[in-house]
Amino acid sequence: MVELKGAYLAAITLMLLFSTLAGASDYWVGFYGTTGYDELRAVSIMPNGDIVAAGKASFNGTTAPWVIRLDRYGRVLWSKYYTIPGVEADVRALAIDNNGNIIAVGSVRRKAGETLTSDLLVMKLDGDGNVLWARDYDAGSLEVASSIVIDGNAIFVGGYATPESPEVWVLRLNPYGDVVWGKVYPAVYPTFKPFLALNGSALLALGLLGSGSPVLMRLNPLSGGVIEATGCSNFPVSSPVLAVGGNHSSILNGNGTCLAVLLPSGEWSCYNPGFGGVDVVGAGYSDDGTLYALSVAKPWPGINFYVLGLRGESIKVSRAYRLSDLDIPRGMEVSQDSLLIVGSSERFSRAVKTEGFVAKLPLNGAIGSYGSKDADPSIFTGSSRVEGVDISSRTLLPKVFTLEVRVGDIKPVGFLRIEVGIDEPVKLYIDGEFRALLGREGVLVLTPGTHVVKLTADGYWDYEATVSIWDGMETVLKAELKRKAEHGILLVNSSPSHAAVYLNGTLVGWTPLALNLSPGEYMVEVTKDGYRTYRMKVKVIPGERKVLSAELERIQVSTTSTTSTTTTTTISTSFSTTSSSAITTTTTGSSAEPRSSTTRKKGGLCGPAAVVVLSVFPLVLMRGFRRGTR
Repeated sequence: MVELKGAYLAAITLMLLFSTLAGASDYWVGFYGTTGYDELRAVSIMPNGDIVAAGKASFNGTTAPWVIRLDRYGRVLWSKYYTIPGVEADVRALAIDNNGNIIAVGSVRRKAGETLTSDLLVMKLDGDGNVLWARDYDAGSLEVASSIVIDGNAIFVGGYATPESPEVWVLRLNPYGDVVWGKVYPAVYPTFKPFLALNGSALLALGLLGSGSPVLMRLNPLSGGVIEATGCSNFPVSSPVLAVGGNHSSILNGNGTCLAVLLPSGEWSCYNPGFGGVDVVGAGYSDDGTLYALSVAKPWPGINFYVLGLRGESIKVSRAYRLSDLDIPRGMEVSQDSLLIVGSSERFSRAVKTEGFVAKLPLNGAIGSYGSKDADPSIFTGSSRVEGVDISSRTLLPKVFTLEVRVGDIKPVGFLRIEVGIDEPVKLYIDGEFRALLGREGVLVLTPGTHVVKLTADGYWDYEATVSIWDGMETVLKAELKRKAEHGILLVNSSPSHAAVYLNGTLVGWTPLALNLSPGEYMVEVTKDGYRTYRMKVKVIPGERKVLSAELERIQVSTTSTTSTTTTTTISTSFSTTSSSAITTTTTGSSAEPRSSTTRKKGGLCGPAAVVVLSVFPLVLMRGFRRGTR
């Protein structure tokens, strides 16, 4: 919303990117966090349709878990950070239980001297973000959680432990955070991405073999033992993700130039979008069986992201996205009617460092006013050998510590981008307070609500507008500042002086005359009885002094016969026209009374005088004749 006021208001365009009214669109992109380095890594949907995202926020050089809850329109319901005294921590995955509680998992890091330790972190929050419990799970080495799924009262947390080298580690917890079982799977390396999934009653876990091939394990949810494991021996991957939905499942991997999709049958397809940097970070199925994959990509200079949507062999979506020069996608959730993508962005790096972003897109991938482009990928297909793999497990139970967590609120903010369109320095005032000296563009972080924006620049009229800021959303104000119309001086002299001066047909004074004029083009006429009219087109430029000297030509008069020839010389130059009615006149020298500007031509007889002369002419002749006869 914009309300305009002030002495002069230039053309203004206010738009909420990807929304006709902020918070009123079903699809949007929102930016959230602090003024530091923030990122969102996981996202999920509450039973009522609200959106919960989690990651980390930075404070004074340290990091803390960050969880934010939004309504379906991207408006902040609450945003909280969770500091744990003496440690750094973050969240990498989350899930929602049947009661609407939030379980977030990640890591807790401590430094003892030169030694860095990391434990697995699990926090359970209620729907308002209050901490129900928070636990540290220490297996005596480096542990990190990157995956979580919930089945009723069972909480399955996946990550890795490093007794010697990193190995897949899975814990089953009860609703209170107690360990039911804990297993590591020797020789199965972690993907460092979400790798757990539920397929009906089956618990699936994805890992890597020493050969670099993926292995999919079906685990017993009661004990954590391996029921079966299958591998694809000739399908090397780097850091794959697992997608499961309904009767569908697939393994996805990005190798820099290609996004590969491996089906349980061993058939695979590789999609090359035509740019590099491809690395899959998330995937999921929609209700109609369409597979969506989110990938880091480099379709432009910098780092951005790419979404591929497949329905069988048909490509439904293949689009790259750009919010800034550096956008790092971290996670995706596929819902009934939308794609939820989270990550970090430097879109407002002039005002903050990095913000966490949430993008809610329709299933066709449209993103409105942000940068995007379709990609037509080249497709390569093949098949790999699927075979059973003998995978064992062993128990690894951690020490469990209850954590003291301090909760703080992150105040929601919105972003105002101002485009002024001039090169001169512009002073920016918000609600009457000076905030910045702008170039052609500036970005501000503002509290949600209504604000008065004022822009001032030397030589321009002041600009003022009222804008409305919504939390998490970007408002763009395009302000066209109009230059003030400075005057120029026109001096008109004539020889002889005391001649009438007309400007665009209007009498403005007598020579010598000084005129203070608005910039523009004028027709000047100088007239005096007995002299030919002098005409000249002139252009007045702001700040310039122009002198016009008119040498008037006397009109020659004859008593016998007069041939009057008037030659008007006009010096005309084509200029752009600026209309103005601002004229100030100054007459120099002695004052003179107004005179008629009509030129009277002398010589010859015509009209009534001619009739009188002709009527008496015979009498004169007759009188002369009589005198002659005498």
